[in-house]
Amino acid sequence: MIPNVIRSPLMGLLVGVGIIIVLPMVWVSEWSFWVGVGATVLLIVIGAMIGNALDIRDRLRDSIKH
Repeated sequence: MIPNVIRSPLMGLLVGVGIIIVLPMVWVSEWSFWVGVGATVLLIVIGAMIGNALDIRDRLRDSIKH
């Protein structure tokens, strides 16, 4: 099983790449690519924090059972 600390940032990366592809089609500006890159980085960081929190929760749940 892939740890959440790896899986969540990868999902954020995939969503961010989708934003980078779609945003220039919707918002015609020279800034649209860089806004998409910023959104991608933000989603990766948020995904890493959420994934780490989920892994800590699972480890705590396992340590309480034993």
